[in-house]
Amino acid sequence: MQHFLLWDVAFVAAAWILFFSANHFLLESFEHNPVANWVFLPASIRMLAILILGPTAAVGLILGTVVTSILYLEFSAILTVKTAIISALGPLIGFYLVRNFLGLNDQLFGLSGFDIVIYAIASAFFSALLHSTSFLMHGLAENVFLQFIPMFIGDLIGTGLVLYLVKLFVLPRLLQKSL
Repeated sequence: MQHFLLWDVAFVAAAWILFFSANHFLLESFEHNPVANWVFLPASIRMLAILILGPTAAVGLILGTVVTSILYLEFSAILTVKTAIISALGPLIGFYLVRNFLGLNDQLFGLSGFDIVIYAIASAFFSALLHSTSFLMHGLAENVFLQFIPMFIGDLIGTGLVLYLVKLFVLPRLLQKSL
């Protein structure tokens, strides 16, 4: 059992680093400022990892965020750790609130498209809110609202884009193999 948990954590961390790096290099022109993007592909990793692996994914998100914060963001040690925890906490809060208060299924393969949109909105909302507040406290944002908007929209667009590409390219191949 522990072997799978370590593998899951490592996979989530690697996926976060890969998507963050791709976002950094390919979509830099969509950057609102160094800590907010109008298109943020790694947001899809947050949501999907939490939906598939639950709290185990949070550890991978924290480790991946520490690495990308060191590589790309030049944060202090305190802000690096704080940002890493927020990266995992935002989608976890969204996941538990949606599951507990709306009663939605918490297994990815049992969700409708509408359910996934609800999870994506909740994840984006709490991630953007917590990050914006933290960045304001550390002087990296002038206003929570002005930081929140591009982060929230960027998380939604990034998640939607990745989910659309998965639907377009990955799911048909999986369905073909199962026939």
